[in-house]
Amino acid sequence: MNELNEFNAELTEEIRSESLQSGMSEADTFFERMASLLEAEGEIVTADRATYAGSNSGKTVRIDGIGGDPKEAEGVLSVIVCDFYAQPEPLKINAQDAKKAFGHLINFVAGSRRPEFRADLIPASVEAGVAQLIASSWSSVSKIKLILITNAVYSARTDAVVAGKIDEKPVTYNIWDLSRFHRYETSGQTREKIVVNFRDDFGTAIPALSASSSGDQLDSYLMVVRGSQLADIYEKWGARLLESNVRSFLQARGGVNRGIRDTIKDEPAMFFSYNNGLSATADSVEVDKSTGGLEIVSATNLQIVNGGQTCQRRSKTRPGGGAKIGHSLCAHEAAARA
Repeated sequence: MNELNEFNAELTEEIRSESLQSGMSEADTFFERMASLLEAEGEIVTADRATYAGSNSGKTVRIDGIGGDPKEAEGVLSVIVCDFYAQPEPLKINAQDAKKAFGHLINFVAGSRRPEFRADLIPASVEAGVAQLIASSWSSVSKIKLILITNAVYSARTDAVVAGKIDEKPVTYNIWDLSRFHRYETSGQTREKIVVNFRDDFGTAIPALSASSSGDQLDSYLMVVRGSQLADIYEKWGARLLESNVRSFLQARGGVNRGIRDTIKDEPAMFFSYNNGLSATADSVEVDKSTGGLEIVSATNLQIVNGGQTCQRRSKTRPGGGAKIGHSLCAHEAAARA
C-alpha cells in the first residue's frame, strides 16, 4: 500500500500542476490524462468529456464522458463516470460505491432514449449532444460498457463484469482504479487475464477429446462449442478474445467472410459442415473426467487465434429461438495447472 500511497501523492500533485498550467479543472485534467490511457489500451475508441449530473423521474442521473460513436466501435456504447480525489492518501471504495455510480450512469443511458428527458436538457449542450447520440445510435448498439475512472482503490474484480441487460443489450462494467493505473505505470499491465468458466458462467462444461500424446510440449483438445455459448462469451469480452488474431479486423469483407456471414443467416444447419476451423490457445485449462469422457471446465487467458470472423459474426447475427450451431475448438494448454 505504501507504493500506492506514493503513486497517488505524485499523481495528485501532477494533476494539480497540470490544472494550474492549462486552466482546466483538476477533475477535467484527470479525465483527459486517464482517458488517453484507455484509448491507448484499446478499452475505448476515443474519449469525449461530457459532464452532467441531475435528476429524472426521481432518479439521479450522471455521466462524465462517452467513448465515441457506437457505430464506429463495433456497436459498443461506452459511457464513463470519473471520480478524482485530491487528497494525497488514496480513498478506498467498495462494490456498493461502484454500483451506485454505475446506477446513475445507467439512468442517463435509459433517460437518453426518452424524448422528454432530452427535451429537458439545455439545447446545444454537450450532454444534450451525448443523449441524442445514444438515442439515434441505439439500434446499432450491441453491447453497453460502463466504465469508472478513479484514483480511489477498489479491491474487487475490475474487468468485464457482467451487469445484466438494458433493452436486451448486454451490459458490462470496468473499473480503472488507482491500483490498475499503478500497474500500468510500473509494468504496462492493466488487464486481468480472461478466465472463461464454461460450466459456472456459460451454462455447461464442453465435451472434449484429447488430441495430443503423452510428452507433447502442449496439451491439445478437440471440442464442439454451441454457437450460442460462444456468442455469450464474445458478448462479455468482445475483441479482447481476438488480441492474438492478426485477422481480427477483417469483419465481413472478402469472399470467405461474406460466406461465413451468409451461412449463419441463410443456412444455419450447414454452419458446422462449412466452418469448423475455430482454433484457440489458453495459458491453462481445467479438465474434468466424467463417465462420458473429458470435459473442459474453464480456460485461462483464452485467445481465439483462428476463426475470429466466425466468432464476431455469430455474436452479431445469432438466429432467434436460441438455435445451436457447432464449432470445433482446439485449445492448447501452454502452462501446467497449479
